[in-house]
Amino acid sequence: MLPLILMTLASLSPAPAVDTLAADTALLASLALDPAQLRPLALDTVLVAAGKAAAVICHADAPPWREAAGVIQAAVKDATGVELPLLTDTQLTSEQANTQNVILLGHLDNNRHVARLYHNFFVCLDVGYTGRKGYVIRSVQDPFGRGHNSLLVGGSYPEGTRLGAQAFAALAKAAGKPGALTLGRLLKLECDPADRQEKAVAPLTDEARDAVVDSGRRSLFSPGEARSGVSRMLECAFRYHRTGDLRQAQAYRALLLALMEYYAKDQYINSEGLARYDRDFRDSWTHGVAITWDLLEETGLFSDAERLAVTNFLVRLGLECVRYQGWNRPETLERWSCLLKRRSAASFSASGT
Repeated sequence: MLPLILMTLASLSPAPAVDTLAADTALLASLALDPAQLRPLALDTVLVAAGKAAAVICHADAPPWREAAGVIQAAVKDATGVELPLLTDTQLTSEQANTQNVILLGHLDNNRHVARLYHNFFVCLDVGYTGRKGYVIRSVQDPFGRGHNSLLVGGSYPEGTRLGAQAFAALAKAAGKPGALTLGRLLKLECDPADRQEKAVAPLTDEARDAVVDSGRRSLFSPGEARSGVSRMLECAFRYHRTGDLRQAQAYRALLLALMEYYAKDQYINSEGLARYDRDFRDSWTHGVAITWDLLEETGLFSDAERLAVTNFLVRLGLECVRYQGWNRPETLERWSCLLKRRSAASFSASGT
């Protein structure tokens, strides 16, 4: 939902000179998504369908990653009778990567398609992430709104990449059948302390999760301290994303719903309008809430009704930041429009398409 939110905010016209609660309410209602606009989650990734390849394997252009890609290719062929194409990260164009499901082998420094996902927060794999014999298998659900998924397989080093490919091959053999292979959402992380630069974080217990939620709620419902509660919420989200600890995701869910409850009940928020004084410092954390929602919406912890409510809440947060800072002034919109055009032109030129 994040691209839709950003487009909505970018298209806003300047605010009227005098804001009223009635006008704010009407504006929010005009921007709100309805249930029919909520996109279904594409949690399943089709690799082989109707006896034909429905994905490509894209590997870093180095022998260990090419060999690991071959392990996956052979496993899929054994299970389905269909051979997936192998391409290096330079052979696969950006447009090709955006228009089909892709199995990626590599990390930030050796596969440009992994690097793109990394820089957009979708994956974490770099030379410091897994350790020498560690690996990650991660689904990335429709990262750029094109209707296709990426599956990241491998580690920070060749040893872990080989083990990750073997683990993925086992999944493919178990799920595949002649002419067909579909895998559900995947998040598996095996870390090796050797050469791992990231400090290990112990999984939360039920008691520790509940304590995090209680502490975060107290901050969220203390006027002027919401940013502390949001900071705790974002920490939970990123720890889940980096470790797969489900209790971190559960704490994130509880605190996100608590933030929405605070907005629904707080007298100051509901009497001073969208452009009110930013005593909760929402300008400093709204972007983080949007990013983490984009990462954790697909966890299965949220109902469709909650997904719709959170998406509309994000629209409200973004609109409040725009109105409070005056970013919807004509001169500001013109400056941003020119900047986006230059960046788009530069991206188009760099892609070689």
